[in-house]
Amino acid sequence: MYGPKGKRYNKAARWISLSLLLSGCVSTSEFDRTYINQNIEAQASFNVGQPTAPGQLTLPQTVNMQDGLSQAEAVSTALFNNAQFQADLMNISIAQADLIDAGQLPNPLLNVIFPTGTDVLKGTLNFSMDVLWQRPNRIKASRLETERTAENLVALGLRLIRDVSLAYIEYTFAQQRAVV
Repeated sequence: MYGPKGKRYNKAARWISLSLLLSGCVSTSEFDRTYINQNIEAQASFNVGQPTAPGQLTLPQTVNMQDGLSQAEAVSTALFNNAQFQADLMNISIAQADLIDAGQLPNPLLNVIFPTGTDVLKGTLNFSMDVLWQRPNRIKASRLETERTAENLVALGLRLIRDVSLAYIEYTFAQQRAVV
């Protein structure tokens, strides 16, 4: 092993182990709940808020119930408390987990056959090599799916803002008609 042939095997083993270590790095994406919140805030000036316990009403800090409910306060409250929207926001966490899963390598399988009778001790190590060249495509596809999910959630948030604003306007007109 100390001759020229041994050095070649040693160098190859180092390259293989280095490539396996580097290919096991975790992939992340900038498309997360913060990205969704920043896009909604940039387009509509509303904050999405943090996840709350189911069935618990959370009011944003900007909402003051003593002076009545303005349209902006109604929209903020809806973004914080709409159960469907908060459930949909969990999809970004699932997409992030899928991205991490796409970047991970499967565990190798070690089989050992103990000697019985005339058989000798045997062992095999199975590692699926196709994962190494499929991994970049899997990560790329998962990253695109995470981006698609984030953009859909931004669109859902903007739709919720639109729906609550329209409902508030209809409520205001209904009150004015009732007075007339």
